Amino acid sequence: MASINKREDAAAAVAATAAEVARLHVDSPPAQARAAATRAPLIPVPDDPAARQAAAAALHAQALLMARYHVWAYDTLLALLDKHVPDDEYFAHAGLVCRSIHGTLTHLLLADALWFRRVFPDCGVPEIPESTEGIGRLWSAADKYATAGSTEVPWETFERSRAALAGRLRAQSAAWVDALAAMPPARLLEPLRYYNTSGREFEAEFVPTLSHVFNHGTWHRYDVYATPSSAQQEGD
Repeated sequence: MASINKREDAAAAVAATAAEVARLHVDSPPAQARAAATRAPLIPVPDDPAARQAAAAALHAQALLMARYHVWAYDTLLALLDKHVPDDEYFAHAGLVCRSIHGTLTHLLLADALWFRRVFPDCGVPEIPESTEGIGRLWSAADKYATAGSTEVPWETFERSRAALAGRLRAQSAAWVDALAAMPPARLLEPLRYYNTSGREFEAEFVPTLSHVFNHGTWHRYDVYATPSSAQQEGD
């Protein structure tokens, strides 16, 4: 009963936070893209060729570390959920902006898929064959974020299978590692140009954009860990 009450209390707070989440959600360009015209670069590019090469190598190592952490964090979270969280709690309203744990993990998958296609437009992930336009429409849905009385949100309908969603998450996170490992390090010193789901073109620094993507994953994974069902398993 205490777990149910906590869930209901959390659900009641969702409506008050959804507007702020909508303002910051992943389809918005990163802060460095919005402010690029008014400030110095976050990562200055050296003029000296040797210094430039060293900087590129260091940034490449950092990007790979972030990507490998991304894989480890998903593996750890999914294992905890499989071990401790039954389906009725996994699919229930958990007071999250994407309503349930399942909805939140789907949001994470699709945000990763969108950004992966922006960063690596020539690399596909077979486990996620849906079109970019089809994925992007979820960010335009009027009811994309939950209210206290929500019985379902669009994120929860994209992939209804818990096991299939976990497999897709693992495949997408591993794709970052493979693609970054194959990328020439010097590419990380060049601007990243991409289009958002509305077709607007943006330019941003490469590594800070990657940090934006991986930090988005960290944010929502914590949301899942903080649900009553997951938080009871602190020993894991």
